[in-house]
Amino acid sequence: MLLNYLKLSLRLLARNPFFTFINIAGLAVGFAAFFTLWNYSSSELKADQFHPNYERTVRLGINWRSSEGYIKVGYLDPQTVHRIKMDYPEVEDYVRILFQLDFNNDLVGHSNKVVLTHTKADQSSTTINEKKIAYADPNLFDFFSIPLVYGEKNTILKELNTIALSTSMAYKYFGKNNPLGELLILNGSTALKVTGVFEDLPVNTHLDFDFVISNASMKNAWNSYTFPITQSFFLLKKGTDFEFFENKINSQRQIYWEEIFRYRPGLKAQMFVQPLAEVAYSNHYYGDHFRSKSRFLLITFSAVAIAILLMAWVNYINLTLARTTKRMKEVAMRKAAGAGTMDFLKQFLIESITINLIALALAFTLLQVARGPINIFLHLALPSFDSTSTASLLFFVVVVLIGIVVTGLYPAWMAMKYNPRKLLSLSSNKRTKWLPDVLAFFQYGSAIVLLLWVFVIYHQLSFMFNKGLGAGIESIANIESPVVRSESFAHQMEYFQNRLSDLNLVMDATTMNTMELIDNLQIKKSMNSSSVGVASNGGVSESFIPFFGINLIAGRNFRLNDRADVIILSHKATERLGFTKPDVAVGSKVYIAQDVDSKITDWTEVEIIGVMDDYRTSSYLSFDGVNSRTAKEGDAGIYMTYKNYLFSDMTPEYLAIKLDINNWFVTIPQIERLYNELFPGNAFTLIFQNSYIGRKYEDEKATRNQLVCFALLAIGISCLGLLGMISNKVLEKNKEIGIRKILGAELHQIAQLLLNTTVKQIAVATLIGIPVAYYLAQQYLEKFSERISLQWWHFALPVLILVMIMFLTIASVLWKAARSNPVEALKYE
Repeated sequence: MLLNYLKLSLRLLARNPFFTFINIAGLAVGFAAFFTLWNYSSSELKADQFHPNYERTVRLGINWRSSEGYIKVGYLDPQTVHRIKMDYPEVEDYVRILFQLDFNNDLVGHSNKVVLTHTKADQSSTTINEKKIAYADPNLFDFFSIPLVYGEKNTILKELNTIALSTSMAYKYFGKNNPLGELLILNGSTALKVTGVFEDLPVNTHLDFDFVISNASMKNAWNSYTFPITQSFFLLKKGTDFEFFENKINSQRQIYWEEIFRYRPGLKAQMFVQPLAEVAYSNHYYGDHFRSKSRFLLITFSAVAIAILLMAWVNYINLTLARTTKRMKEVAMRKAAGAGTMDFLKQFLIESITINLIALALAFTLLQVARGPINIFLHLALPSFDSTSTASLLFFVVVVLIGIVVTGLYPAWMAMKYNPRKLLSLSSNKRTKWLPDVLAFFQYGSAIVLLLWVFVIYHQLSFMFNKGLGAGIESIANIESPVVRSESFAHQMEYFQNRLSDLNLVMDATTMNTMELIDNLQIKKSMNSSSVGVASNGGVSESFIPFFGINLIAGRNFRLNDRADVIILSHKATERLGFTKPDVAVGSKVYIAQDVDSKITDWTEVEIIGVMDDYRTSSYLSFDGVNSRTAKEGDAGIYMTYKNYLFSDMTPEYLAIKLDINNWFVTIPQIERLYNELFPGNAFTLIFQNSYIGRKYEDEKATRNQLVCFALLAIGISCLGLLGMISNKVLEKNKEIGIRKILGAELHQIAQLLLNTTVKQIAVATLIGIPVAYYLAQQYLEKFSERISLQWWHFALPVLILVMIMFLTIASVLWKAARSNPVEALKYE
């Protein structure tokens, strides 16, 4: 009997191929989009919760406050971490991680520029400039649950000069061979023994490194270093209250930072305890180098996943309701012939199961085909079915089963509720419309909200990308200076720059200490005045200002081999120091310290020789943990010193060059050959300035692409539903259309007849959707320090586009209905 119902279902699907396609295509896209977004968002919302003791694991940071604002820092100094373990019995264990951007000579013996070299058996070597290296305590892999491919977690970092690397890095350096015992040379001098290989870190963690080097040989330095620089995690004993522990350690903060408070009397500090499960959503506390996740966006993605699935169900249910009316004669005749309740339940449920299973098979096929593009273009790591959590799979199955039952039971309920005579009257299209109307409101409203939101995001990102940073970056690339250096390194860099110009490989060039401004450098007007924090590109050459086209307001630029005690300030910096005009500042003496957080014993007197416009090299993202002018680059003001004449550590770390963009593919290989000739044993690294700045917005671009993709899917599903409903309406009103045409109805009158209800539904959906989209847009724009002002056309234009797309979708159906032969229509039954 069930086989007969299945055959009947397949015949009905084949009899109406157009409506079958709309139902199956809409459901398949809905299932695929839901599975992708739901798995991604639910996995990301559980970031770092795969560690067994994550409920008891916390990160300690500091909230620094001064008259200039506050900075919430995710760092803690390694000495204090060690002291807290000794001082508080609540602490069961701790681990300290020093990420590459924070490397310094005091803690690791070298800067944050690192090259690793592997010499093969044939004596050929590979040297690579690596960016994702960390130093850590030896218990890192015991503290965190990071699966190991090779090595033992208790001993992997115990020995001196040992390194563990991820599986992808192990393959890059050693291929498929077991790398245990192999050597990697750090910066051309230190041999590191490979003692372990760990699986690539999952996407749902804030930890971000490919290599981990043991700090076993540096324990004494780490346990005495007082500068907040390490990410520090504590495993608390069971039953420890986080708030109680936070208050307890803060009672000792005066002891921990007595020296800092002594030379900065206006500075206040408060340690905070952050659960491990919250670290990934910090929205970038100062010092966090990982890409923070937005809980708001992830929850929104979950809502979008459900909305798209429901939109697909709305299409299916609406078409099912519409087509069910046409089947009431069939149902009435079967009921009159003695068909019972179970017969109708079996028939309609099997029809629903058949459509849904076909749609599911198509959806999983789409997922397998699109897995690569989804990962590349949308940055969505689509999980395999065997790695999908049981809860997610169970939720997905339950959602599908609910949809099958709802769409299968409705026509069965109609068949059971009415007698055959009533069912025959229902076949005359006298049915209640409130349910399809409500579902249509939801569908169109969801599409409008998504489209409006994507439209605002697109304009905000375009605004940022097109907004000038105050320094010309077109055709500019930056070459990293060599890591392995000789004593004549400075002269070699000058020779390299001159050779590039002599060979006409570059249009212009300059050197600088950093690509990005260093913030929180202290400067004061007099020895008796308070200092202010400003930013700096470090030591720059005399060609830096003209190279980047920075406007010099007053005074002069640096000269070749200028004095060491000269400085150039930005306009904002002079204002913050109390100078009324730029001209007044020129020639004045001020005092600078290299780093406010290190121990300041004296200040260096320098002369202001020039005042320039402020410029910016950072992103326009705003962070939850920062409310300080000294931490908002460009807002605090800027100073420049000449090369490394004043501070020996301000050596030129980057050579900025201007290329002929039309010939860069020829020029860059020549530059690389010259670099390798002058600096053997180093890896050539060139970064285009546009690309460097663009990396700061990678997450925003990915979010935009994701929302654009799923908004288009939502619009497509809505258009499919509208096409199906209008096509069905044409069939329902075929006779009425024919009669109206005989009586002289025009094309627009026929369109009005068919679209009257749809237009009302879209109007109501727009009124409901715009406030929701406005709220989501405002929440998104809060992430940026510079943002667009929402205008009426930001909402009117997308709605107009959506309406045009929808009406173009059904234009052929309307045209065919309006141009059909009325005689044929009157014959239609």
